[in-house]
Amino acid sequence: HGEGEQGVFDILIAHGSDQLPKSVARIEHWITQGAYTLAMDECHRAIEKSPYYLPVHLSMAEVMMKEGRIRQAIKKYNMVARAYMVREENNRAASILSEVLEKAPLNAEVRLNLIELLESEGRMQEALDQTIDLAGTYRQLGDFDRASASFMAAQKLADQVGAPLWRQVAIRHHIADINQMRLNTRLAMRMYEEIIALAPNDEKALRGLAEMHYSQGNRVEAIRQLDLLLGVFARGRKVDRIIQTLEEMVQLHADDIALRSRLASIFMRLGQRARAIEQLDALGDLQLQAGLKKEAARTIRQIIQMEPDQVEAYRRLLSQIDG
Repeated sequence: HGEGEQGVFDILIAHGSDQLPKSVARIEHWITQGAYTLAMDECHRAIEKSPYYLPVHLSMAEVMMKEGRIRQAIKKYNMVARAYMVREENNRAASILSEVLEKAPLNAEVRLNLIELLESEGRMQEALDQTIDLAGTYRQLGDFDRASASFMAAQKLADQVGAPLWRQVAIRHHIADINQMRLNTRLAMRMYEEIIALAPNDEKALRGLAEMHYSQGNRVEAIRQLDLLLGVFARGRKVDRIIQTLEEMVQLHADDIALRSRLASIFMRLGQRARAIEQLDALGDLQLQAGLKKEAARTIRQIIQMEPDQVEAYRRLLSQIDG
C-alpha cells in the first residue's frame, strides 16, 4: 500500500518506522494465503507500535472485506480516506473512496466524502457525476426526500458547470419523477415547465404536465399541453402514438368531451369508420348530458353521414334533439 514517495512520508510520520514495511509485507503474505486471522493479528501488532501508519489500517480494511465484514471495512476505509484528506493527500483519499464505491456502490457516506473532496479540488464535473449517483443511491434505498435534495444539488451544480442540455433535462426529469412519488405536485410541475422551456418537444414532460393538470381539475390547460404533445407526434408522423395517447387519456377521463372529439376526428381522418362511430356516439352522449344540444346534433349528423347499421335510430335521435 505505501509505495514510493507517499510510502516514505507514511513511514516518516510513524513510530517504529524501521519495522513497518516488514509488517505490511507479512500482512500481504497472509492475505494472499487466505490466512485472514493471522493477517489481522499482524495488523493489530503493527497498529500497537504505530497507530498512525495508514497503510496498515488499509490492510486491516482489506482483511475485513475478505472476511465479509463489509460494514466495518467500509467504515475503516472511510476513516483512512478522511485521514488522508486532513493531511491534504487528496489523490490518495480519492482513489480509496473510488475503490470502496466500486465494492459498495450504495454507500452514501463514502460518496458524500468523495463529493466534498472533488468540490474542494474544483473538480466540479466529477463532483456532478457523483452527486447524480448519490441521488440515485438514495432513490434505490427508498429515501425520496434525500434523493430529491441531492438531485436539486445536482441541478445547481449542472448550472454552475454549464452541463450539456440533455443532462440538465435528465436531472429535472429525475426531480419531477421523485416529487410525483412524494406527492409534491407543485415542484414536479415546475420541473416539467422548466424542461419544456429547455426542450419544447420533450414528450414525457408534455404528457406529464397534461396529466397533472387533469389531476388538478384544470382541463383547459391539460388539453393545451396535450395538443402540444400531439403536435410533436404529428410532426414526427407518429400516428400510432397520437391514437395510443388519446385512447389512454380517454380511459382515464372517459367524460372529457375534448378528448373524445380529438379521438373521433383522428379515426375519421384515417377512414376507420367503426372506431370513429364508436367515439362519436360516446361524444354525442356526453354533449347531451352537458346540455350542449347544438354540438350533440352536429355529432349525430356526422354519424348519420357515415351510414352506420342503426342509422334510423340516429335519425330519430336527431329529430328529438332538433324538436
